[in-house]
Amino acid sequence: MMTTKRRFIYQRIAGGAKPARLLLCLLVFCSSVAITPGAKGSESQSERISAPELQRLFESANDKFRAGLEISKADRPAAEALFREAAGAWREVARVGNIHNVKLETNIANASLLGGEVPGAILAYRRALSIDPTDRAVIAGLAAARRSAGTEALALGQSLGKKEDGGRAAAREGGVRGALAAIGGVVRDASERVTIAVSSRILILVAAIGYVAIFGCATLRILGRVRTPGWVFALMFAVMAAATGPLLVREIRTSRASEAVVLASNVVARNGPAELYDPAFQEPLRAGLEVAIVERRGAWTMIRLRDGREAWVRDDTLAVV
Repeated sequence: MMTTKRRFIYQRIAGGAKPARLLLCLLVFCSSVAITPGAKGSESQSERISAPELQRLFESANDKFRAGLEISKADRPAAEALFREAAGAWREVARVGNIHNVKLETNIANASLLGGEVPGAILAYRRALSIDPTDRAVIAGLAAARRSAGTEALALGQSLGKKEDGGRAAAREGGVRGALAAIGGVVRDASERVTIAVSSRILILVAAIGYVAIFGCATLRILGRVRTPGWVFALMFAVMAAATGPLLVREIRTSRASEAVVLASNVVARNGPAELYDPAFQEPLRAGLEVAIVERRGAWTMIRLRDGREAWVRDDTLAVV
């Protein structure tokens, strides 16, 4: 059965509404279809395991971590084993439950570091920082893990690849390409500052409020109950764009230039995507080394080190941040 709201919209469309009003009708109709309760969709991974089972797994990890702390001075090897088991259980909670937040990633990182799994600790700390770059406890833990792995001087930090030149290469380009590169750099820097100063939850909340307000006012205007001035729509669009812009820029940068952590020991980086290529460096890569992902080809990934050198490694030696 067609709802009264949708029947009214169809009548307005069929009755020869003005172009602007017709567009508003279509937008409202599409939004009402998209947010209709009870729509069927793909189930998330968190629905494939019951909440009590996830809770039991999480509490089991908590118990093992506490037990490891209690015996850490008397029996260090046994404590490290308990820490590793706790980290594994928390990773399973994150994977099966599709749960990713700063608290859980920090738990994984701390347990991994205490259990001697330093590369896994670096990976978890980096994932926690990708959610909240301002968490001081995570920043301190990551610094300790880097020192333990011996990769502190090689860490990418907040820059990817060849960004150390401070954008001078883009400034040297002339014409339209150089102007666009300069504008893109300003937008990226501004977006980074916004996402650091304001949490993602607040940005998402502001964007959601702006979205609801825009389509709510549009609906009232179509029904003829409230005639919202155009400048109000412009203001709401501006607020929504200001909130969603930094999030979109961050997602685009993450998808185009993601980072990874070397988890395997003594990884031989090569000059091409196959074992037959010569080693790219004199020494193998250290476990825990943070690298930027440049390209993927089959079972191989081209990585970039902090100093700008590039090489190929097998996918199974890395874990994406």
